[in-house]
Amino acid sequence: MSGKTRKTWLDWRILVGFAVLLGVFVSSYQWSRGYPLGQDARYYAYVLGRMDIMGFRIAFSTERPFFFLLLHTIKEISRLDPSVFLRLVPLALSTILVCATY
Repeated sequence: MSGKTRKTWLDWRILVGFAVLLGVFVSSYQWSRGYPLGQDARYYAYVLGRMDIMGFRIAFSTERPFFFLLLHTIKEISRLDPSVFLRLVPLALSTILVCATY
């Protein structure tokens, strides 16, 4: 690698790293200030709770079955409480969005 190419690559890595940190900060601000979950997160928690009780077929009675199946699978693997899990989802999504953008 030439000097200019290496410097450009380093500049992109610094920019992406800063953007990821900024995305995590912005998406965690509501949680860090103790604000309650939004209305949509309450619905997600309700559906995930019903899936815990009645099984995964409940997801197919919603408007986004594959989204809820994915959320439920990740929640079960991580073994987190639904409210904590739903607070962490925006952090992960903002990181994925920033990395996919760059």
